[in-house]
Amino acid sequence: MQRVLYWTGGHPYLTQRLCLAVAEDATVTDTGGVDRLCEELFLSHRAQERDDNLLFVRERLLRSEADLAGLLDLYGQVRKGKRVQDQETSSLVGVLRLSGVVRVVDGDLRVRNRIYERVFDREWVKSNMPDAELQRQRAAYRKGAMRTAAIAAVVVAAITILAFYAIVQRNRAIENEETNRQLLYAAQMNLAQQAWEKANTTRVIELLRRFRFWCSVL
Repeated sequence: MQRVLYWTGGHPYLTQRLCLAVAEDATVTDTGGVDRLCEELFLSHRAQERDDNLLFVRERLLRSEADLAGLLDLYGQVRKGKRVQDQETSSLVGVLRLSGVVRVVDGDLRVRNRIYERVFDREWVKSNMPDAELQRQRAAYRKGAMRTAAIAAVVVAAITILAFYAIVQRNRAIENEETNRQLLYAAQMNLAQQAWEKANTTRVIELLRRFRFWCSVL
């Protein structure tokens, strides 16, 4: 029973429901068993979305006509243990009290129990601030922009590498073409030289033959 009250702080509904769960579960024999049931009933994400009391507290906090940013900021101060006096003239204090999330101890506000303290924690306060959605959108936009920039950088790098490779290949092709042209020119000149030499040799032989003929005649 002490462990049950450790979590519920004496809250009628929370205490009754947790006690009933403990009574119906024969495996609960120590504080660890109570903690397990408390996790299943109130602290898990699924439980927070289904428990009527937690939904009631959430709706009273987030759907009130009071300044939401000021209300959550005030609750955040209470949760941090800062001294926040119970002021009857304060509309924000009135909303906190009517939601049941706080109680008054020696004139100051305190989170009513550890279940509420765990469910409505710092992250919950931060995520439900009025500009939280805008911040999430900005964060998503920045993340998307960074991802797009990274992809673009990779694409540009790939295009640059391909372009450089294409230029190198083109230069090599030009060099090879020039080399082939020079080789072809040299081969043509060699063939021409050979043809010229062959023609001259034939002419010389013919002249010698004629010379020998006239020598024999004379």
